[in-house]
Amino acid sequence: MKFTVTRKEITDAVKIVNKAAAVKPSTPILAGIYFKASGNFLELQATDYSIGIVAKVPANVEEDGETVLIGKYFLEMLLKLKSDTVTITTKDNTAEITSAGTKYNLLIIDPADFPKIKQEEILQSFTLRQSQFKNLIRKSAFSAADDKDTSRPIFTGVLFDFSGEKLTLAATNTHRIAVVTEKISAVEKNLQFIVPAKKLQEISAYLDEVGEIKIGYSGRTANFIFDNLLVTLRIIEGNFPPYDRLLNEDKNIFATVDVAEFRNAVERMAIIAKLAEYETIGLNFADNEIKISATSPDVGNAEEFVKAEIEGGDLEIFFNHNYILEVLKVIDAEKIQIGLSEKLKPIDLKIVDDDSFRYIVTPVRRS
Repeated sequence: MKFTVTRKEITDAVKIVNKAAAVKPSTPILAGIYFKASGNFLELQATDYSIGIVAKVPANVEEDGETVLIGKYFLEMLLKLKSDTVTITTKDNTAEITSAGTKYNLLIIDPADFPKIKQEEILQSFTLRQSQFKNLIRKSAFSAADDKDTSRPIFTGVLFDFSGEKLTLAATNTHRIAVVTEKISAVEKNLQFIVPAKKLQEISAYLDEVGEIKIGYSGRTANFIFDNLLVTLRIIEGNFPPYDRLLNEDKNIFATVDVAEFRNAVERMAIIAKLAEYETIGLNFADNEIKISATSPDVGNAEEFVKAEIEGGDLEIFFNHNYILEVLKVIDAEKIQIGLSEKLKPIDLKIVDDDSFRYIVTPVRRS
C-alpha cells in the first residue's frame, strides 16, 4: 500500500476517528486505526464495539492496500510534522511515514484481525440540520448519569423518541431529567432507542452550524452520517422511565427570572457551596425575589438576591448547586419559569413561552 495525503486532512480525520479507539483495549488491535487506500480515497476506521467511526479523505493512491496503526502514536507524529503532505508506504510488517525530511517506521497490526465496521440494514432513517441536532444534544446529554455507572446503563444514555412530527431527546441520572423536543417531518412509525450520552457529546463536537445529519436505526445500532463521517453507536438495552408523567405533575408556585442574572448569582454562591455537604445551595422564593445562599461550616457563608416575578406563595428549597448551574449554562433564552409545589417535591424549569425544553430536578433533604 502506498498513498499521499495532505497532512491537515489526515490529521483532522485521525483526531476524530481515534475517539472510537479503545483507551484500555482488551486486545491491542482495538487501540488501532484501520486504513484502506483505494481509488482516490483513504478510509479510516476505529471501534471499541460501543462506538465506531468511519472517515474518508481524498488521497493520491499509488498502490491499494490496508493496514492498522496504533492511533495514539500515529496522531502524535502527525501533529509534529511540518510539511503539507504525508506519504505512507507499507511493506511486510512496517509502515514508513515520510514528510519532507522526516521519516518514521511504525510496526503495523494485521488488518485481517480488525473488526471492520459495516453498516447494518437501516430500518428507519431521519434527517436533521446539524445545528438542530447539536442543540438537542447540548440540552439533554448533560443530564445523564456518569458513564462509569455500569450497574444502570440506561441512565448513562439519551433516549431518542420519534413520534408523529416530533423528536424528543431525554436524559436522566434519576435525580434530574432534561427533555428537549424538535419538530421534524412525520415519521413512518413511532420509534424509541437509547444511546450513550458521552459518545453523543463527542459527536456533537464535530457538528457544524450548516449541513445535514442523517440518523439511521438498525435495531442494534444507531448510525449518524454527516460530512464524510459515519458514526455508529450501540443501542443500550432497557426501558427508559416514563418522562411524560414527570412533566405533567402539578405546580402551584411560579417564578420567572432572568437566566443570566440567576446563573451569575449561582456561580458566585458555588464558591462556598462546593465546599458544603452535598454541595448544596438554598433557594428562597419570596417577595418577588429569589434569595440564593450557601453555607460551609469550614469556610463561611454567602447569600445574594435576584429579582423574580413570583406567583402562588413562598417556598425555601435546597439543591445540589451543580444541578442548577449546569442547566442554566445550556439555556440560551432570556428568561425561564420555575414551577414549584412543596419543599421536597421536584421543581420544573422551562423557557418562558416555549415548551420545547423542560428540566425537572429533585431537591436535597435537609435535616
